[in-house]
Amino acid sequence: MSIWYVSKSGNDSNSGASYALSKLTIGGALTVAASNDTIVVGAGLYNEKPSVSGKNLTISADGIVVVDGTGLAAGNLFYMANANCTINSYSTGGQWIFQNCAGSSLIYISENSAVTFIFSNCSFLGNASNAACVTQVNTYGGQTMSFTNCIFSGCTAGYGIVAASYSGVTLNNCTIYNCSTGVLNTYIFNSYYSIFSNCTTAWNAGSGAGNPVTMYNQYYNITNWKLGSTTYTTLAQVQAATWDFGSVSANPYFTDPANNIFYLTQVSPISQLQGAIPYGYTQGAANDSLSKWNIIAGGGYDNSGWYNPDGNVSKDGTTGYLYLSSGPNTTGVIWSPVYDMGYVTNITEVDLSTIQTWPTNMIDKTTTDIRPNYQTIEIRASNSSFAQNDGTVGWTETKYNVPISVISGRYVQLRITMTNMDVGA
Repeated sequence: MSIWYVSKSGNDSNSGASYALSKLTIGGALTVAASNDTIVVGAGLYNEKPSVSGKNLTISADGIVVVDGTGLAAGNLFYMANANCTINSYSTGGQWIFQNCAGSSLIYISENSAVTFIFSNCSFLGNASNAACVTQVNTYGGQTMSFTNCIFSGCTAGYGIVAASYSGVTLNNCTIYNCSTGVLNTYIFNSYYSIFSNCTTAWNAGSGAGNPVTMYNQYYNITNWKLGSTTYTTLAQVQAATWDFGSVSANPYFTDPANNIFYLTQVSPISQLQGAIPYGYTQGAANDSLSKWNIIAGGGYDNSGWYNPDGNVSKDGTTGYLYLSSGPNTTGVIWSPVYDMGYVTNITEVDLSTIQTWPTNMIDKTTTDIRPNYQTIEIRASNSSFAQNDGTVGWTETKYNVPISVISGRYVQLRITMTNMDVGA
């Protein structure tokens, strides 16, 4: 089992055996990869239409990876056939974005055996001409697809997911928005803690035992739910027929869905659902953590007192979100006040919002770019009080909602560096 690397500084004549020898295109790496290999794709925009056939592969995003079909001939953006495939993150913050495909599906899967496709941290951004975000067609049966922390958006004349009659689909913490039908024609359909919004039909499932199972989802502006020959027009009817448990019908309060910004505000009802993950984390060793650490999120938390040395970071007065106030190609730094936690404590995690799937709710307002901007999150702590702009206490870079084992102290501060110099900006 080998690892092959792709980067925007690579060359397809390279071996691909390391980042220093990386391929330039995903297609170039697919050419040399064998079954059970891993392909690591570095951040950037890849204007190509990859295709994999007959190989069991893991293809991982190391940063924000955009596969874009702009200007390419009409056809499926990413074609997969007769292979087990995992499309996931290689590193914290790794994300896939598939977009701008003319006339066909963003992901098209064709196979004649019982295989598994796993997608996580992916955005499938279609348009009115797309057949679907993800299409699976088989001649065998028994195929499965699972999606975790994925977005399906914009197939207004098509579907979020199309699966063959004997295939299974599982959704967890996903958003399906503005597709004519969310999930079409699947034998086994499981969905948990996901949002279906602005779809004529939430799901249109074939008849069969155990189909579907949907729990603790949120539906909004949905006309139909279909199971075999029965059409339900309200969520209450679906639940009375025991096809759904614990879901709600309510506005999810997306931040800006027209621009594919599906951050959830503090008031989003899905945060109230039992077991919804990752919408709640502990920030500060159970010491009044919300008032001290959830200060960047909207919903009335105090954002005052932040130190903004370069003046490039501003606060939206309505949402409370931080954003870069100038640009493009801008970097801004902002420091929190020094918080007295009341006693010496270990800081277990840092999270910038308690009720959303994406890492932060910082929005880059300086470009029309739909991708989340980059940011670096640092934390420092001391047993003794120190000034907000103190230069002696050292910083430690961290990630959102990742356990911290080395930060301890009574007085704690957060520093965030934001930039809009991401791909496409």
